[in-house]
Amino acid sequence: MATVRTHLTALPLILSCIALSGLQERAYADTTGASASLYQRLGGKQSIEVIVSEFVDMTMRDSRIRINSRSNQYMSHCDPKAVKARLSAIICEEVGGPCRATEAKAAMRKSMSSLDFSEADWRAMHEDFLAALSKYKVPQSDQTELDQILDHARQHSVNSD
Repeated sequence: MATVRTHLTALPLILSCIALSGLQERAYADTTGASASLYQRLGGKQSIEVIVSEFVDMTMRDSRIRINSRSNQYMSHCDPKAVKARLSAIICEEVGGPCRATEAKAAMRKSMSSLDFSEADWRAMHEDFLAALSKYKVPQSDQTELDQILDHARQHSVNSD
């Protein structure tokens, strides 16, 4: 799990953009088993993409985050599909999937470096993240594991309020 968290410093960029619709009502695939990876338990790449899309859409609409002028400016001018694709690839890799996200991580880091991301922005994003996971009925144990990844990213990306 330490390796998973080490490479996810770009996760906050999910806040950057968002837009998509036509989501399936339930993205989470109930794949259980003691040896199943988090990637498998989440239902693979397609389910991750649906959850990420919902999360990014929620974040994009969140006035608590858009009040940050740099975040608002970035979100107003970015390519939402590209942000979703990058974030999906990053999460896919971080949870043990077959994706390779080296380029996505570099692009996200570059974009994030221009944002003035505060603890308040993170709190709002965190609530959106949990809401997206809950909407797709991701079990609490998997939410906790994903939350640990997000928290690691937060620790490396937050500016003081």
